[in-house]
Amino acid sequence: MKKGKMMMGFILFIFILMLSLPSPVLSQAKPAALNWKISVFGTPSDWEYQGIKYFCDAVGNMTAGRLTLKMFQVGVPYPPTESVSGVSRGLTEMAVTGGYYLSGVHKAFGVYALMPAGPMNKFTEHLMLANTPGYQAITKKLYGPKIHHVAHAVNPPTAFLSKKPITKLADFQGVLLRTTSPRDRVFSKLGAKPTYIATPEIYTALQLGTIEGVDKGGYINVFGLRLHEVTKYIIEPQFICPMATMDIIANKASWDTLPKDIQAIVTEAGISTAVHFYVEGQRLDFEARKKMMDSGLKLNTIPPEEMAKIYKLAREVWTQLAAETPEGAEIIKLYLDTARACGYPVD
Repeated sequence: MKKGKMMMGFILFIFILMLSLPSPVLSQAKPAALNWKISVFGTPSDWEYQGIKYFCDAVGNMTAGRLTLKMFQVGVPYPPTESVSGVSRGLTEMAVTGGYYLSGVHKAFGVYALMPAGPMNKFTEHLMLANTPGYQAITKKLYGPKIHHVAHAVNPPTAFLSKKPITKLADFQGVLLRTTSPRDRVFSKLGAKPTYIATPEIYTALQLGTIEGVDKGGYINVFGLRLHEVTKYIIEPQFICPMATMDIIANKASWDTLPKDIQAIVTEAGISTAVHFYVEGQRLDFEARKKMMDSGLKLNTIPPEEMAKIYKLAREVWTQLAAETPEGAEIIKLYLDTARACGYPVD
Protein backbone atom coordinates (compact mmCIF):
# COMPACT_ATOMS: atom_id res chain seq x y z
CA MET A 1 0.00 0.00 0.00
CA LYS A 2 2.84 2.32 0.95
CA LYS A 3 4.60 1.53 -2.33
CA GLY A 4 1.37 2.25 -4.19
CA LYS A 5 1.03 5.68 -2.57
CA MET A 6 4.65 6.46 -3.37
CA MET A 7 4.10 5.47 -7.00
CA MET A 8 0.95 7.61 -7.24
CA GLY A 9 2.85 10.54 -5.71
CA PHE A 10 5.68 10.10 -8.16
CA ILE A 11 3.26 10.02 -11.13
CA LEU A 12 1.50 13.15 -9.83
CA PHE A 13 4.88 14.89 -9.45
CA ILE A 14 5.86 14.02 -13.02
CA PHE A 15 2.44 15.21 -14.30
CA ILE A 16 2.74 18.58 -12.51
CA LEU A 17 6.31 18.96 -13.76
CA MET A 18 5.19 18.34 -17.34
CA LEU A 19 2.48 20.96 -17.04
CA SER A 20 5.00 23.48 -15.76
CA LEU A 21 7.36 23.00 -18.70
CA PRO A 22 6.85 25.24 -21.78
CA SER A 23 4.98 23.47 -24.58
CA PRO A 24 6.88 23.34 -27.87
CA VAL A 25 3.66 24.44 -29.60
CA LEU A 26 2.29 26.92 -27.10
CA SER A 27 5.68 28.55 -26.56
CA GLN A 28 6.08 29.45 -30.22
CA ALA A 29 5.63 33.17 -30.68
CA LYS A 30 2.72 34.11 -32.94
CA PRO A 31 4.09 35.67 -36.15
CA ALA A 32 3.71 39.42 -36.19
CA ALA A 33 0.99 40.65 -38.54
CA LEU A 34 2.29 42.52 -41.57
CA ASN A 35 0.51 45.67 -42.66
CA TRP A 36 1.27 46.70 -46.22
CA LYS A 37 0.07 49.61 -48.34
CA ILE A 38 -1.19 49.24 -51.90
CA SER A 39 -1.89 52.08 -54.32
CA VAL A 40 -4.56 51.65 -57.03
CA PHE A 41 -5.60 53.87 -59.94
CA GLY A 42 -9.31 53.99 -59.17
CA THR A 43 -11.52 56.00 -56.81
CA PRO A 44 -13.75 54.29 -54.22
CA SER A 45 -16.78 54.83 -56.48
CA ASP A 46 -15.44 52.94 -59.51
CA TRP A 47 -14.61 49.36 -60.40
CA GLU A 48 -10.88 49.98 -60.70
CA TYR A 49 -10.97 50.43 -56.92
CA GLN A 50 -13.80 48.09 -55.91
CA GLY A 51 -12.53 45.24 -58.07
CA ILE A 52 -9.12 45.39 -56.42
CA LYS A 53 -10.70 45.36 -52.96
CA TYR A 54 -11.47 41.73 -53.77
CA PHE A 55 -7.71 41.10 -53.98
CA CYS A 56 -6.97 42.86 -50.69
CA ASP A 57 -9.78 41.02 -48.89
CA ALA A 58 -8.63 37.69 -50.33
CA VAL A 59 -5.07 38.21 -49.11
CA GLY A 60 -6.27 39.11 -45.60
CA ASN A 61 -8.63 36.12 -45.41
CA MET A 62 -6.28 33.57 -46.97
CA THR A 63 -3.41 34.54 -44.68
CA ALA A 64 -5.72 34.64 -41.63
CA GLY A 65 -4.68 38.23 -41.02
CA ARG A 66 -0.93 37.62 -41.23
CA LEU A 67 -0.79 40.09 -44.13
CA THR A 68 -3.24 42.94 -44.57
CA LEU A 69 -3.29 45.40 -47.49
CA LYS A 70 -4.45 48.96 -46.92
CA MET A 71 -5.75 50.51 -50.14
CA PHE A 72 -4.94 54.03 -51.30
CA GLN A 73 -6.99 55.54 -54.10
CA VAL A 74 -5.61 57.12 -57.27
CA GLY A 75 -3.12 59.90 -56.58
CA VAL A 76 -2.32 58.75 -53.03
CA PRO A 77 0.51 58.74 -52.08
CA TYR A 78 1.66 59.21 -55.70
CA PRO A 79 -0.04 59.48 -59.12
CA PRO A 80 -0.34 56.30 -61.22
CA THR A 81 2.32 57.68 -63.57
CA GLU A 82 4.79 57.22 -60.68
CA SER A 83 3.66 53.80 -59.49
CA VAL A 84 6.92 52.05 -60.47
CA SER A 85 9.00 54.70 -58.72
CA GLY A 86 6.69 54.78 -55.69
CA VAL A 87 6.84 51.03 -55.15
CA SER A 88 10.58 50.87 -55.89
CA ARG A 89 11.22 53.50 -53.20
CA GLY A 90 8.95 51.77 -50.71
CA LEU A 91 6.31 54.51 -50.48
CA THR A 92 3.92 51.59 -50.75
CA GLU A 93 4.81 47.93 -50.75
CA MET A 94 2.44 47.21 -53.63
CA ALA A 95 0.50 48.86 -56.45
CA VAL A 96 -1.98 48.02 -59.15
CA THR A 97 -0.90 49.82 -62.29
CA GLY A 98 -1.00 49.69 -66.06
CA GLY A 99 1.39 50.47 -68.88
CA TYR A 100 -1.02 53.12 -70.19
CA TYR A 101 0.20 55.30 -67.30
CA LEU A 102 3.87 54.42 -67.62
CA SER A 103 5.08 55.65 -71.02
CA GLY A 104 7.27 58.11 -69.11
CA VAL A 105 9.10 55.16 -67.56
CA HIS A 106 9.60 53.35 -70.88
CA LYS A 107 8.07 54.14 -74.28
CA ALA A 108 7.14 50.49 -74.79
CA PHE A 109 4.92 50.39 -71.70
CA GLY A 110 1.87 51.73 -73.56
CA VAL A 111 1.75 49.01 -76.20
CA TYR A 112 2.77 46.47 -73.54
CA ALA A 113 -0.56 47.22 -71.82
CA LEU A 114 -2.74 47.25 -74.91
CA MET A 115 -2.83 47.29 -78.69
CA PRO A 116 -4.96 50.35 -79.52
CA ALA A 117 -7.86 49.32 -81.77
CA GLY A 118 -6.48 45.76 -81.81
CA PRO A 119 -8.63 42.75 -82.77
CA MET A 120 -8.34 40.56 -79.65
CA ASN A 121 -11.24 41.18 -77.30
CA LYS A 122 -11.53 38.11 -75.09
CA PHE A 123 -10.12 37.51 -71.60
CA THR A 124 -8.54 34.19 -72.54
CA GLU A 125 -6.88 35.67 -75.63
CA HIS A 126 -5.21 38.39 -73.63
CA LEU A 127 -3.96 35.94 -71.01
CA MET A 128 -2.59 33.76 -73.82
CA LEU A 129 -0.45 36.75 -74.79
CA ALA A 130 0.53 37.64 -71.21
CA ASN A 131 1.64 34.07 -70.48
CA THR A 132 4.00 33.71 -73.44
CA PRO A 133 7.66 33.50 -72.35
CA GLY A 134 8.52 36.51 -74.52
CA TYR A 135 5.87 38.71 -72.91
CA GLN A 136 6.91 37.66 -69.41
CA ALA A 137 10.55 38.46 -70.21
CA ILE A 138 9.53 41.94 -71.38
CA THR A 139 7.42 42.39 -68.23
CA LYS A 140 10.48 41.74 -66.10
CA LYS A 141 12.67 44.03 -68.21
CA LEU A 142 10.24 46.98 -68.24
CA TYR A 143 9.54 46.91 -64.49
CA GLY A 144 13.19 46.47 -63.56
CA PRO A 145 15.07 44.74 -60.73
CA LYS A 146 13.39 46.59 -57.84
CA ILE A 147 9.92 45.32 -58.75
CA HIS A 148 8.43 41.85 -58.29
CA HIS A 149 5.59 41.24 -60.74
CA VAL A 150 2.84 39.42 -58.83
CA ALA A 151 0.13 38.87 -61.44
CA HIS A 152 -1.50 40.11 -64.62
CA ALA A 153 -5.15 41.17 -64.62
CA VAL A 154 -7.28 42.23 -67.57
CA ASN A 155 -9.38 45.36 -67.86
CA PRO A 156 -12.68 44.87 -69.76
CA PRO A 157 -13.30 46.95 -72.91
CA THR A 158 -13.03 50.70 -72.40
CA ALA A 159 -16.13 52.89 -72.57
CA PHE A 160 -16.15 55.99 -74.76
CA LEU A 161 -18.64 58.74 -73.86
CA SER A 162 -19.01 61.98 -75.79
CA LYS A 163 -20.83 65.30 -75.67
CA LYS A 164 -20.91 65.27 -79.48
CA PRO A 165 -22.42 62.61 -81.79
CA ILE A 166 -19.81 60.39 -83.46
CA THR A 167 -20.95 57.97 -86.16
CA LYS A 168 -18.16 58.24 -88.75
CA LEU A 169 -14.44 58.89 -89.05
CA ALA A 170 -14.92 62.56 -89.96
CA ASP A 171 -16.76 63.19 -86.67
CA PHE A 172 -13.50 62.74 -84.72
CA GLN A 173 -12.00 65.85 -86.27
CA GLY A 174 -11.03 68.35 -83.58
CA VAL A 175 -12.81 66.54 -80.72
CA LEU A 176 -11.15 67.26 -77.37
CA LEU A 177 -11.02 64.02 -75.43
CA ARG A 178 -9.43 62.45 -72.41
CA THR A 179 -7.45 59.25 -72.93
CA THR A 180 -4.10 57.65 -72.11
CA SER A 181 -1.12 56.25 -74.02
CA PRO A 182 -1.00 54.66 -76.58
CA ARG A 183 -4.70 55.16 -77.34
CA ASP A 184 -3.94 58.85 -77.77
CA ARG A 185 -1.84 57.98 -80.82
CA VAL A 186 -4.82 56.43 -82.61
CA PHE A 187 -7.17 59.25 -81.63
CA SER A 188 -4.66 61.75 -83.02
CA LYS A 189 -4.51 59.74 -86.24
CA LEU A 190 -8.31 59.99 -86.44
CA GLY A 191 -8.10 63.78 -86.18
CA ALA A 192 -9.10 64.18 -82.53
CA LYS A 193 -7.20 66.22 -79.92
CA PRO A 194 -6.38 63.85 -77.05
CA THR A 195 -5.09 64.82 -73.63
CA TYR A 196 -4.59 63.14 -70.26
CA ILE A 197 -6.64 64.26 -67.25
CA ALA A 198 -6.47 62.57 -63.84
CA THR A 199 -9.53 60.53 -62.91
CA PRO A 200 -10.88 62.80 -60.12
CA GLU A 201 -10.80 65.79 -62.52
CA ILE A 202 -12.63 64.24 -65.51
CA TYR A 203 -16.18 65.15 -64.40
CA THR A 204 -15.30 68.84 -63.97
CA ALA A 205 -13.36 68.90 -67.25
CA LEU A 206 -16.43 67.62 -69.12
CA GLN A 207 -18.69 69.99 -67.23
CA LEU A 208 -16.53 73.00 -68.12
CA GLY A 209 -15.97 71.94 -71.73
CA THR A 210 -12.23 71.43 -71.30
CA ILE A 211 -12.85 68.07 -72.97
CA GLU A 212 -15.76 66.82 -75.08
CA GLY A 213 -15.25 63.09 -74.78
CA VAL A 214 -13.72 60.54 -72.45
CA ASP A 215 -12.15 57.12 -72.88
CA LYS A 216 -11.91 55.71 -69.35
CA GLY A 217 -12.29 52.16 -68.07
CA GLY A 218 -15.47 50.12 -68.48
CA TYR A 219 -19.08 51.25 -68.30
CA ILE A 220 -19.21 50.57 -64.58
CA ASN A 221 -16.27 52.96 -64.11
CA VAL A 222 -17.76 55.88 -66.02
CA PHE A 223 -21.11 55.26 -64.34
CA GLY A 224 -19.49 55.24 -60.90
CA LEU A 225 -17.78 58.53 -61.77
CA ARG A 226 -21.21 59.89 -62.89
CA LEU A 227 -19.79 60.88 -66.27
CA HIS A 228 -23.15 60.15 -67.91
CA GLU A 229 -24.41 63.31 -66.20
CA VAL A 230 -22.07 65.50 -68.27
CA THR A 231 -22.09 63.63 -71.61
CA LYS A 232 -24.78 62.77 -74.16
CA TYR A 233 -23.64 59.79 -76.22
CA ILE A 234 -22.24 56.28 -75.83
CA ILE A 235 -19.95 55.54 -78.78
CA GLU A 236 -19.72 51.92 -79.94
CA PRO A 237 -18.13 49.57 -80.85
CA GLN A 238 -15.62 49.80 -78.00
CA PHE A 239 -12.80 49.74 -80.50
CA ILE A 240 -10.05 51.87 -78.98
CA CYS A 241 -9.26 49.51 -76.11
CA PRO A 242 -10.94 46.09 -76.45
CA MET A 243 -9.07 45.10 -73.28
CA ALA A 244 -5.86 45.98 -71.47
CA THR A 245 -3.31 44.45 -69.12
CA MET A 246 -3.24 45.58 -65.51
CA ASP A 247 -0.30 44.63 -63.32
CA ILE A 248 -0.15 43.84 -59.61
CA ILE A 249 3.39 44.67 -58.53
CA ALA A 250 5.37 44.61 -55.28
CA ASN A 251 8.59 46.06 -53.96
CA LYS A 252 11.14 43.28 -54.59
CA ALA A 253 13.01 43.73 -51.30
CA SER A 254 9.76 43.65 -49.30
CA TRP A 255 8.50 40.67 -51.27
CA ASP A 256 11.65 38.70 -50.51
CA THR A 257 11.04 39.12 -46.75
CA LEU A 258 7.62 37.43 -46.93
CA PRO A 259 7.36 33.79 -45.83
CA LYS A 260 7.08 31.46 -48.80
CA ASP A 261 3.52 30.45 -48.00
CA ILE A 262 2.37 34.09 -47.96
CA GLN A 263 4.13 34.71 -51.27
CA ALA A 264 2.19 31.78 -52.71
CA ILE A 265 -1.09 33.06 -51.26
CA VAL A 266 -0.61 36.57 -52.65
CA THR A 267 0.22 35.14 -56.07
CA GLU A 268 -2.86 32.91 -56.08
CA ALA A 269 -5.02 35.81 -54.88
CA GLY A 270 -3.70 37.83 -57.84
CA ILE A 271 -4.63 35.09 -60.31
CA SER A 272 -8.10 34.79 -58.77
CA THR A 273 -8.53 38.56 -58.90
CA ALA A 274 -7.79 38.58 -62.64
CA VAL A 275 -10.79 36.33 -63.27
CA HIS A 276 -13.05 38.18 -60.83
CA PHE A 277 -12.09 41.63 -62.10
CA TYR A 278 -12.88 40.79 -65.70
CA VAL A 279 -15.97 38.58 -65.31
CA GLU A 280 -17.69 40.62 -62.60
CA GLY A 281 -16.59 43.81 -64.33
CA GLN A 282 -18.31 42.69 -67.55
CA ARG A 283 -21.53 41.88 -65.68
CA LEU A 284 -21.50 45.28 -64.00
CA ASP A 285 -20.72 46.93 -67.35
CA PHE A 286 -23.91 45.55 -68.89
CA GLU A 287 -25.94 46.86 -65.96
CA ALA A 288 -24.27 50.27 -65.98
CA ARG A 289 -24.70 50.67 -69.75
CA LYS A 290 -28.45 50.09 -69.43
CA LYS A 291 -28.72 52.51 -66.51
CA MET A 292 -26.92 55.23 -68.44
CA MET A 293 -29.15 54.75 -71.47
CA ASP A 294 -32.22 54.75 -69.23
CA SER A 295 -31.00 58.07 -67.82
CA GLY A 296 -30.96 59.62 -71.30
CA LEU A 297 -27.64 58.79 -72.98
CA LYS A 298 -28.06 58.00 -76.67
CA LEU A 299 -26.22 55.18 -78.43
CA ASN A 300 -24.11 56.07 -81.46
CA THR A 301 -22.92 53.04 -83.44
CA ILE A 302 -20.11 53.53 -85.97
CA PRO A 303 -21.01 51.36 -89.00
CA PRO A 304 -18.64 48.66 -90.36
CA GLU A 305 -17.57 50.67 -93.42
CA GLU A 306 -16.42 53.55 -91.19
CA MET A 307 -14.78 51.17 -88.73
CA ALA A 308 -12.75 49.70 -91.61
CA LYS A 309 -11.27 53.16 -92.22
CA ILE A 310 -10.49 53.53 -88.50
CA TYR A 311 -8.80 50.12 -88.28
CA LYS A 312 -6.67 50.93 -91.33
CA LEU A 313 -5.38 54.09 -89.65
CA ALA A 314 -4.82 52.20 -86.39
CA ARG A 315 -2.52 49.74 -88.16
CA GLU A 316 -0.39 52.65 -89.32
CA VAL A 317 0.00 53.58 -85.65
CA TRP A 318 1.08 50.00 -84.82
CA THR A 319 3.85 50.30 -87.40
CA GLN A 320 4.99 53.58 -85.83
CA LEU A 321 4.96 52.08 -82.33
CA ALA A 322 6.96 49.06 -83.47
CA ALA A 323 9.64 51.34 -84.93
CA GLU A 324 10.19 53.29 -81.70
CA THR A 325 11.75 50.67 -79.41
CA PRO A 326 12.98 47.07 -79.74
CA GLU A 327 10.71 46.12 -76.84
CA GLY A 328 7.69 47.68 -78.56
CA ALA A 329 8.50 45.84 -81.77
CA GLU A 330 8.75 42.53 -79.88
CA ILE A 331 5.48 43.11 -78.03
CA ILE A 332 3.62 43.90 -81.25
CA LYS A 333 5.07 40.78 -82.89
CA LEU A 334 3.93 38.68 -79.91
CA TYR A 335 0.49 40.29 -80.08
CA LEU A 336 0.07 39.65 -83.80
CA ASP A 337 1.34 36.07 -83.46
CA THR A 338 -1.23 35.44 -80.71
CA ALA A 339 -3.98 37.09 -82.77
CA ARG A 340 -3.15 34.84 -85.74
CA ALA A 341 -3.28 31.79 -83.47
CA CYS A 342 -6.75 32.91 -82.37
CA GLY A 343 -7.90 33.19 -85.98
CA TYR A 344 -7.85 36.97 -86.52
CA PRO A 345 -6.93 38.25 -90.02
CA VAL A 346 -4.03 40.57 -89.13
CA ASP A 347 -1.85 40.19 -92.23
